[in-house]
Amino acid sequence: MLRILLVSHGQLGEALVGCAHQIMGPQEALAAISNQELSIEDLVLAIQQWTVADSSPVLLLVDFVGGSCYSAARRAMALAEVEYHILCGVNLPMLMSLLTRRDRLTLDELAELGLDRGKKGIR
Repeated sequence: MLRILLVSHGQLGEALVGCAHQIMGPQEALAAISNQELSIEDLVLAIQQWTVADSSPVLLLVDFVGGSCYSAARRAMALAEVEYHILCGVNLPMLMSLLTRRDRLTLDELAELGLDRGKKGIR
């Protein structure tokens, strides 16, 4: 199963994961890591530890391009031995679309879907 990891500042990722569980019920292979109280090196390590726990593909959803969470995600995945994509600008419509389709689309298709639904969720 495709795994989804939200990497964000503060409690944004945890809040989105909580909303997904509330709306859709318990979701497997979905987690969040915050940069709160972590150095960038510690954040990179936390992402790496989560991603190597399983060989399934990973979709990393990051709050915004260029921030410490984005930089840590890129650094963590540079040497990863799993298939992955990093999407920036995570929002609830993006996350919900990915969760409802991750069992029937490829990682590349999900990345495109996530970008599309994330943009359409902003009005």
